[in-house]
Amino acid sequence: MNEHTTHQINTDSISDWSKWVMGLSLFSASGCTGILLTTGVRKANIVNIKLAILFFLATILIAWIVQFFVAVTKAYSSSKIETENEIIIVSNKTARRWLKPLVIGEIVTFTLSLLFLTIWIMKLPAKDTAPPAQQTAPFHSFNKSSDKKTDKAITLK
Repeated sequence: MNEHTTHQINTDSISDWSKWVMGLSLFSASGCTGILLTTGVRKANIVNIKLAILFFLATILIAWIVQFFVAVTKAYSSSKIETENEIIIVSNKTARRWLKPLVIGEIVTFTLSLLFLTIWIMKLPAKDTAPPAQQTAPFHSFNKSSDKKTDKAITLK
């Protein structure tokens, strides 16, 4: 295998992974948002689902940038490119330099989103940190022996 073929296999693998993780993250973020908006999440566990959504969205953004840089590196490695008719947005050197850190960032953000999603699932049903306050309703009665109005509270459970 020559260097061009190995590079092509690597960029194809990165592109396939990035497409897969982008679709999975979009599906997961949509599901988490649907749960957050319809059934609601208790206050004690809301941070975990919000962080999961945030990291899923960050993964989608990074995956989009990875796809762009993979396309740039494929375009530069192709021998059919006519350089005089090209519009260069990012140089090949820049795309190759940033591709590895972006793929690592994509893996880290996806892992963090799965971590927070797992924490949220493991805490179902989440209990709020403060117990629900007891509601009291004033009950007014007259004391027959002293003709004074006294306040008594009835506790509602």
